[in-house]
Amino acid sequence: TGMIYQGPGISKQINKQLLKLMQRDGFSHISEAVGVDAKA
Repeated sequence: TGMIYQGPGISKQINKQLLKLMQRDGFSHISEAVGVDAKA
């Protein structure tokens, strides 16, 4: 629904925010973050 209400530019905003969060948490690649909080 974000694409409908915000338009295609929202993908750039999402990527920028995701990059900020990854840098904050010490990840250099998205694959490092995938599943990090999964319970075994």
